[in-house]
Amino acid sequence: MDLTDSDLERFNEKIDYSDSCHEWQAQTDTDGYGRFWVDGRKQQAHRVAFYIEHEKLPEVVRHTCDNPSCVNPSHLRGGTQQDNIRDRQARDRQAKGH
Repeated sequence: MDLTDSDLERFNEKIDYSDSCHEWQAQTDTDGYGRFWVDGRKQQAHRVAFYIEHEKLPEVVRHTCDNPSCVNPSHLRGGTQQDNIRDRQARDRQAKGH
């Protein structure tokens, strides 16, 4: 991901920093995850926030706060899909049948 100064400025303008969870205030998907255009592609805002902080992207960026619109880097952890599945199970958020 190649972020310009203009991208960083646009990104920061879309965040409400008034709480511990830095809430994304712009476009979100149906699950509540923020969306941000960069490099001509729509990116998940929490992944962009992780990249800004760490200058790398893991397979999965997980929320310790369980808030999909949060982009606070201190609430984000890198990991694998397996880590994400374990988190979901530990929080009892996996899909359940009818």
